[in-house]
Amino acid sequence: LAFVIKILQAFTIACLSMINPSFAYTSDRHFHRFLDTEAVQEVLKRLEKLSGFIPRLLNIIQKHAILPPDGEAALLDEQQGLANSEGLQPNRERDEDTELARSGIGLLISVVISKQDNLLQELYSYKNVIIDIVLLSNRLQVRREICSAIYHLCSTISSLSHEEASPSMFFLEALLEQLPLSSTNSRINQEWEQYFELVQLLVRDACQLKLFPEQRLLHLRKSLLYALLDEPQPPSLQTKSEPEPPSLLPEKLLQGWLILLHTLVRHSRLVSDESFTKDQTRLVEHLYNRYLFPESLRVEAPKSFEASPGSTVVIFGPSRSAAFELLLAIVEDSPTNHAKLMSLIDSNLFPPFSSQLPAWEQQPLLEKAGTAAGYVGLKNLGCICYMNSILQQFFMMPPLRNKLLSLECDKTGTGDTGVLVELQRLMGHLACSEAPYYDMNGLCSSWRDQNGNPLNISVQQDADEFFLSLIDRVESCLKGTPQASLFVDSISVRVGRELVCRNTKCNHCSSAETLEYRLSVELADKRSLHEALGQFIQGETIDDYRCEMCTLKGGVQRFYLNSLSQSLFIHLKRFELDFTGHDALEVSHMKINQYFEFPTTIDMKPYTREFIQHDPKDTERSDSYYKYDLVGVVVHQGTADAGHYYSFIKERDLVPQSGNWFRFDDTVVSFFDPKDLREECFGGEFSNTMMEAGSRSTRLKNVYILVYERADSNISSEPQQHSQLQSQSPPLPLPQLGRENRFQLLVPELLREVSSENARLLFDRLIFQPEHFHFMYEFIKHLPRSYDDIRGPELEPIAKLAFRFLIEMLMRRRDQILFNSWALLLKTIFKNCVPACKWLLELFLNDHKEWLQYLLINCSDEYVRVGFAELLVEVIRTYSPHEHKYFHNSYSPELIVGWPHPSYEPNLSSFDAKYYNEDYSYSTYEIQKEEPTPFVDENSPKALTFLLLRHLMTIMETVRPAWRRFQQYFWVFREFLCLGTEHRRFLVKQGIVALLVDFYMGDCSPYKTTSANRVRLGGDPSPDLYHFMFALSYAVRSAATDGSIKTKENPPRSLDSGSLPCLDRVSMFLLF
Repeated sequence: LAFVIKILQAFTIACLSMINPSFAYTSDRHFHRFLDTEAVQEVLKRLEKLSGFIPRLLNIIQKHAILPPDGEAALLDEQQGLANSEGLQPNRERDEDTELARSGIGLLISVVISKQDNLLQELYSYKNVIIDIVLLSNRLQVRREICSAIYHLCSTISSLSHEEASPSMFFLEALLEQLPLSSTNSRINQEWEQYFELVQLLVRDACQLKLFPEQRLLHLRKSLLYALLDEPQPPSLQTKSEPEPPSLLPEKLLQGWLILLHTLVRHSRLVSDESFTKDQTRLVEHLYNRYLFPESLRVEAPKSFEASPGSTVVIFGPSRSAAFELLLAIVEDSPTNHAKLMSLIDSNLFPPFSSQLPAWEQQPLLEKAGTAAGYVGLKNLGCICYMNSILQQFFMMPPLRNKLLSLECDKTGTGDTGVLVELQRLMGHLACSEAPYYDMNGLCSSWRDQNGNPLNISVQQDADEFFLSLIDRVESCLKGTPQASLFVDSISVRVGRELVCRNTKCNHCSSAETLEYRLSVELADKRSLHEALGQFIQGETIDDYRCEMCTLKGGVQRFYLNSLSQSLFIHLKRFELDFTGHDALEVSHMKINQYFEFPTTIDMKPYTREFIQHDPKDTERSDSYYKYDLVGVVVHQGTADAGHYYSFIKERDLVPQSGNWFRFDDTVVSFFDPKDLREECFGGEFSNTMMEAGSRSTRLKNVYILVYERADSNISSEPQQHSQLQSQSPPLPLPQLGRENRFQLLVPELLREVSSENARLLFDRLIFQPEHFHFMYEFIKHLPRSYDDIRGPELEPIAKLAFRFLIEMLMRRRDQILFNSWALLLKTIFKNCVPACKWLLELFLNDHKEWLQYLLINCSDEYVRVGFAELLVEVIRTYSPHEHKYFHNSYSPELIVGWPHPSYEPNLSSFDAKYYNEDYSYSTYEIQKEEPTPFVDENSPKALTFLLLRHLMTIMETVRPAWRRFQQYFWVFREFLCLGTEHRRFLVKQGIVALLVDFYMGDCSPYKTTSANRVRLGGDPSPDLYHFMFALSYAVRSAATDGSIKTKENPPRSLDSGSLPCLDRVSMFLLF
């Protein structure tokens, strides 16, 4: 059947290609080269005479396109998609069924197009079957095929000017009858994307061809608008009983509403409706505050949107892009809506202006925890991987983690109490944070040694020593509390020791018991864990032992296990002291890298007291008590002197357990295949293909600590009868993996902290998404069409918003292409808005001078310095012509405090450094004046551009340490000198020549005011002085020299005509 339909489809399409070469439904149209016209006509006549051709074909398509509602289709689609992505062989039967349905759809549409007059009306009578395939098909490829076929049918017959009823409007009305205005429409499955795409295309064409009745269009627009506003449909719009939309909408449904309403707004602007225009303003605020940037994410201490599902609804992906596109369409020709949206952006995205530098160098954490493995990593601040590997093992133990999270800690405590508080914070963030990793600063800051010294994060330490130290610190904090036996109940092992007198007549036996938190076994000359544990219980002779009964020396000592807890840590003594050095006093550490294997399941009974002593009384414990599964491995990679720790851990949160393994390597958490444990953990030697044939190398990565957990979690550890520490805290239930369940375990203060951080992280991700940047660019670039003069004051708030977005958002994104496009857009905006230029100049001259220095000099990204310098020069160039009336007030001799009056000639031969302070300010001379206060002193210039350049001159010495990045700083001077005569005259009279030459001479300058050496300009590479020399050249060529004054003629290469300002003696001396 599939073969017949495929052949018929190819033949029909080939026939259509001969009749109408523009027909291009599929690529099979080249088949027509093998046919002739008579054959084509004969086939078409036979198809026309077939009785019930369309219903029979639709029945076949429907049968193979719609599966029973048991989820089988969705599962097979998913499996087939996974197989295709991995290059595997897809399900052949499934593929044949899908192809049969697709070929049938292609044949149906081809035949209808070929014989429109006779078959189109018959096709109309089966519209319900076609709509069922669109809405109810479980197969993505079939839904795509049927929607594509319907649209092709509508566009093809419409282009042929068919005389019958337009198929576009027929199918559009049929589809709109099924338009869901709430998520309770049970007729439509979860995949609505193809349905809305088809409706959107048909609506667009109907609007362009003016086929849509005006009242029907208004009805549809209002229906969608009220659906998005979460408001019930007015009685005038209700066509059937529809329940009110729920507070949570399926994303595909919301996406479809947004796309469809966007199409209606774009293509029906000529259809005016006053009430709809007012509702659009409400929709702008609703979309922005409800779905794009929820208000709950913008408050200082937001409620947990994880702990309260439904309190915060945020859309991502295509739905978010559709919402942005709808907002742009709404505000495009409406100044009111444009102003409303701009107010929302300005008040919600940006904090109040502060004089402090923003966190420009701090990139946002855009990666979400759970995108790959689903767990949060730990940041390695230096060499603290030994801490991270152990802490992740503790976190992945649900009972221990849950008890730590539920502790009531003293937040004001110091010392070990501070360690416990930070440990609880760490567990809370690992459990519920949305960040990709947790910063270890808090725990490292609270960790002190015995002398009170802070932890040295640059020194590598032993993971086993940290394991014991952490337990000791936590237990010291919990001593005397109900949680005192936290680790005792979770991971402790009671080890018995016996000393037996070797006198067979005496045979006295003394025993003792110790509490251990891990078994430490010998590794040397052992090839497996069973061998190491066997030696642990094996007796050894103790020659120094003296029997307390018979007083004879000598005895046999042996160990065994008295009791086991739920989890078991086994430490391998991999590091030993090496005494084989050349110097007898020299002792070094050595790492044992020999092959050592361990099982994934282990029976601990052979190493217990009841097994060794064959005590028939100890039969209370079942065999399941001793059965343990491997759940964690701490690996050390490297040598005894330098290495790295990381962990492999099995997931135990899910019930039933998933069996997934993960690799926790500091900030990176990834999936791990347990089949690779041998290669990753057993050590030994391997064949090195990079070296000579037959050569072998030693694996430097091998197991250091093993973590086992009792296979049957329902068997609890026996009460510690020999211990005075009894657990008084009831066991906590094992939570599911979902973070919403883990939130319930957090103490209130930690809950608020984690929730607030999650809200900030989510808000950052919403801001720094590419869709948001594209939306902001289009919003700022395209003003409402009804603005008459874009150079008027209406542009000023746009310029302010664009500048703040560039400085506070885009710079942190560290995207050069994006930043450059925005910088170019800002130059255009400021060029057309003089008030915005004045605002920016005043911003930098008042409370944000540090911004100016950072953006021009200190920023490490060259493209940022270049873009900002170009913007600043454009602002100066635009605003400077409006300051001509202030130019005559701009030549005070004390404008730059520190450079003498041009007419004054100091005695350079009797130069005394006491007349100068460190910031090049004259402290005494013939003129005694207080340093002028900017914007207040009567001698201050009135021109903002002159004020800005004067400020840049005062910070020139601070530019010296940044000699690799000062090109843009001097480029601003160069461009300012190129603006005109008045600008050059101003800088010359401010002593720019002396400043530049003194800057260049460094320690060789006679105006060096301190004994300390100045930062040397140059090194590797040498400094780029092109813009510096250009500015110096322009300044010198803008002034008169002694020779030109005597001859009363300007220098030959002078830039200006007429009278020139004279170079002062300081500048002349430094120049020559």
